[in-house]
Amino acid sequence: MTAPPVRRLVATAGLLVMAPVGVMLVAGALSPEDAAVRAAATLLVCLVVGRALTAGLRSLVAAHAPQGPTVAGGAGDGEPGAPDQRGNASSAASMTTGSNAEPAS
Repeated sequence: MTAPPVRRLVATAGLLVMAPVGVMLVAGALSPEDAAVRAAATLLVCLVVGRALTAGLRSLVAAHAPQGPTVAGGAGDGEPGAPDQRGNASSAASMTTGSNAEPAS
């Protein structure tokens, strides 16, 4: 399962922020307890920023999404001759025996 782009962006930013903490920990300039506190703070900030970005982008997309049918007289409006959209396979696909089927002569 793949993560959404916002989650990947926030996770990458969190790892980049943690890099100096790791370097200071290895160099001995930071105690393990202080490194843990900084890691927890970074995790908390990443979670909050990620949720805020996701909510903001969803509301932005919902505000710009078209309302109602986009094509007048499109499929599914009950007109005669309109293809039935309930199934996944079209009637033309159900007539063929395979994807490489040759037309009958």
